[in-house]
Amino acid sequence: MIGAVRAKRGVTAGYDTMNRRDLQALMADWDNDAVFIYPGDVPASGTYRGKSV
Repeated sequence: MIGAVRAKRGVTAGYDTMNRRDLQALMADWDNDAVFIYPGDVPASGTYRGKSV
């Protein structure tokens, strides 16, 4: 149960950061070689690697 509470806090904090449009704060917790996969058939869809993308 404690793990679920910690996970919820982390996700909530991430969404709060996105809603503030604070990209630097959001990316601060990501590894330099992070992989972000945006699914679907829209222009932004694809696989993005690293913070520099």
